Amino acid sequence: MCRKVKFSTLNQRLVVGLGGLLFASVFALWPSVVEAQAPSYASHYDVSGRWELRQGNGILVTMDLHQTGVQIVGEASYQTPHGIERGSVRGTFGHYVATKYDVAADDLKVEISWHGVIGVYNGRIRESDKRLTGNTYPKQDPSKGTDWHSEKPIPFR
Repeated sequence: MCRKVKFSTLNQRLVVGLGGLLFASVFALWPSVVEAQAPSYASHYDVSGRWELRQGNGILVTMDLHQTGVQIVGEASYQTPHGIERGSVRGTFGHYVATKYDVAADDLKVEISWHGVIGVYNGRIRESDKRLTGNTYPKQDPSKGTDWHSEKPIPFR
């Protein structure tokens, strides 16, 4: 024999409320597939000092950088047929995790403000020789990019 159980309105609201709370808790604690692209801590390397970046288009960019934690500031220059072009550097160098499946790496992310054009430089430490390597492009037109590498290895702190 089957017996019907009657729930009062208060009991129904309580069950629905607890079910909703459980549902919300599970999804709030569920790990996201993509984590934020922000430095979690400073690298064991330091990019302070003078750097020469050899670009794939033949340009040699010289940067004088100062690193505090993950923040980088400095100056940059390169030779043109009409003289020396100068710019200011701002960015980060630190330990990043792009996704929960990606290996954490020491990433360089800087922008150089040349007169009217912003150059974006992204790179990592190449494991084989500890040199910085990456790509660069004008922020206004990423399709005009090229690769680059540092002329010297990065020092360990």
